[in-house]
Amino acid sequence: MKRILLIVLFLSGGPFTAYAADGKLFLKMCKEAYETTQDFPMGMCDGYIVGVVETHDQLAEMGRMERMLCFPQDQLDLAQLRAMGVKWLEENPDRIHQPVPLSLFIAWGEAYSCPKY
Repeated sequence: MKRILLIVLFLSGGPFTAYAADGKLFLKMCKEAYETTQDFPMGMCDGYIVGVVETHDQLAEMGRMERMLCFPQDQLDLAQLRAMGVKWLEENPDRIHQPVPLSLFIAWGEAYSCPKY
């Protein structure tokens, strides 16, 4: 559990970042953007998700952390990852203020956790 929290702290920018997104902002970007089809929030939402996935993958590739999420290499479905994140946050409103990478790791964990975890 300590390892997950350290990774999330790193992914969210930790104490050195002036601003890290929480679940409330993520829901605003992702849920409302796709309901109204506004390009900028849609790009922000998808960009955030891709950033979390790619940071996780790159840190694992460099040996800086163990791979916790094993995404399919040939068919990563961004819409599915977005829907899973939005659904998890809506079902867990008490965790809306935690860093988004932690929420996404938990939301994606059941479907994409590596066999080791």
